[in-house]
Amino acid sequence: MKAVVHYSEISLKGKNKQYFVDRLITNIKEKLPFLEHIHKKENRLFLSFSDDKKEIVQKTLGKIFGISWFAFLTEVTNYEELKKRILSELSKSREFEKATSFRVLTRRSYKQFEKNSLEISSEIAYEIKNKFNKKIDLKNADFTIYVWVLKDLFYFFFEKHRGLDGLPVGSVGKVLCLFSGGIDSPVAAYLLMKRGCRVDFLHFYAIDDLDYVKNSKIFEQIKLLNHYQKHSKLYLVPYKFFNQRSLLVPERYDMVLFRRFILKFGEKLAEKEGYGALVTGDNLGQVASQTLENLNSAVRGLNILLFQPLIGFNKQEIIGLSKQIGLFEASIKEYKDCCSIISKKPATKTTPKLISSFAEKINLDEVIQQSFDNIQVFKF
Repeated sequence: MKAVVHYSEISLKGKNKQYFVDRLITNIKEKLPFLEHIHKKENRLFLSFSDDKKEIVQKTLGKIFGISWFAFLTEVTNYEELKKRILSELSKSREFEKATSFRVLTRRSYKQFEKNSLEISSEIAYEIKNKFNKKIDLKNADFTIYVWVLKDLFYFFFEKHRGLDGLPVGSVGKVLCLFSGGIDSPVAAYLLMKRGCRVDFLHFYAIDDLDYVKNSKIFEQIKLLNHYQKHSKLYLVPYKFFNQRSLLVPERYDMVLFRRFILKFGEKLAEKEGYGALVTGDNLGQVASQTLENLNSAVRGLNILLFQPLIGFNKQEIIGLSKQIGLFEASIKEYKDCCSIISKKPATKTTPKLISSFAEKINLDEVIQQSFDNIQVFKF
């Protein structure tokens, strides 16, 4: 069996296009190691595989970034056979049986073929109309037959499967996502994958029991996110060292100070491990710690690129996307995270100067180093 993969945004990359195409091919091969063959032709990729793999190919291609759409092809070697096979396959199609109108769209890559695209479409369409007594509608058809003419080869298919678009994971670089385990941070990670980043994760655990974390939704969420990339790392860091020092700070400020701590920790880890940016699930105004003033206080002094892809989303938009990508049910499972321990009534308006004074009071650099010495790394 054959499938064709169409990419759109990659086609606009000019002289760098081949780099992105090669990355897409690599990602497809990693996810579908049983492919018999994959090659590029006319801004499309052609995949060959055994018929029994169709279901897993369809499921997998639908979760690979960089693909605009894909379709499963029927291949024939001459024009008369093409018409016969189309009529034969339409007679088996339930979708076509339910349709009241149809159209034929032809792409003629081999320009030397004796008939042009319009002639091919018209001829096939009238044969279909005569056999099945259905209406031809070029603008609002219920069903479309796609035909592709190459040299000594013809393809046809009836359905385009939508891809995720975006850029192939790994084509842009790698980033580190501050991962709370709630609804927002997994969606933020997904959106950076869509822009071509490979995403690893940094999580601060509140309960000093690694088995609790391993058996929690944290590991489940990351495994689900890895459906969109091949592998990732999870850095687990104990919260207890910060928690001990935070007792020196008025409770209403510990949330913003904690955010300063995890960002500066992330910056240190990113510098050591070569990450190009940090990613957070911040959403402006969603909670008290995400007011304009508190976000400003938390990021002040940060010397690394920070991505906040959800900053302008409302909560329902984030929930909708979480459900769409299959993360919502895992994300709402019960889990004791750091935010459930920190102050329930945080200050909504802080200043960078104030939070910096508290950071100095608890010797934040020392807390970061102490926590850094206790990182646990897991590979998925």
